[in-house]
Amino acid sequence: MGGQRVPGAEGLDDEPLEGDGAPPRGGFSEPGPIGLKGGGVRFVDRKIANVSDDWHPPSINSTDQEISAPTLAEVGRLLNTLPEWGRGGGRIRSDAIAAGSSPTVDVNLHANLEKTMPKWLDYSSASAAAKAEWDRMFAALEAHEQGHIDIAIKVADDLKSKLPGKSIDDLVPMINAANRQMKSLQDDFDTKTAHGQNTGVNLNTSIP
Repeated sequence: MGGQRVPGAEGLDDEPLEGDGAPPRGGFSEPGPIGLKGGGVRFVDRKIANVSDDWHPPSINSTDQEISAPTLAEVGRLLNTLPEWGRGGGRIRSDAIAAGSSPTVDVNLHANLEKTMPKWLDYSSASAAAKAEWDRMFAALEAHEQGHIDIAIKVADDLKSKLPGKSIDDLVPMINAANRQMKSLQDDFDTKTAHGQNTGVNLNTSIP
C-alpha cells in the first residue's frame, strides 16, 4: 500500500508513515481525521443523548479505476501501476456540534464508506476465457473490499453503542480511538489475506 496517515484531531498535520511494502492488490481506505467544530468552545457538562448514523443501510461511495487494454497481459501490467487494485473501508466523522447550553446533545455520525474497483473498458471484446478470468478475479477483489467495509461498519457500530451518556468532550477522543482501531483491524485483515491474494485476488495474464 502507499503512505498511510494516522487518524488525528482535525487541524493537526500528521506525519505520513512509511509504506509496508505489501503488493498492491486489495486494500482499505485509511480512517481520516475527525473533529468537533463550534468555535473551540467546550461543553464539559453536556451529555450525548441520541446518536444517528448513515450506514444503516450502508451508503457506499463507489468509484471506478478505468483500464483500457486489449489483453489480460496488458491489463495485468496496468493494474500493477495502480497504488492498489481496489480499495474499500471507511472513516468515522461526526457533524459539528452547535454551541449552546442544553444539558444534552444529539450526535450524527458518518462512516464515509467507500469502494474503488477496476473497470476493464475492453472487456466486451475480450475472449471468453479472458472474460472468465477477469470475472473470477473481480469477484474475489470485490469480496475482499467488502471485507474492509464490513470492518468499518463493525467498528462504527461499536462506537455508536458506547456514545450515549458520554460527555460531549469525549466525542473527539472516542472517534479518534475508533479510527485507530479500525486501521489496526484493516491492517490485520490485509496481512492475513496478503491484500486478497490468498483469497483469489490475482490474475492469470497468460490467457489470450
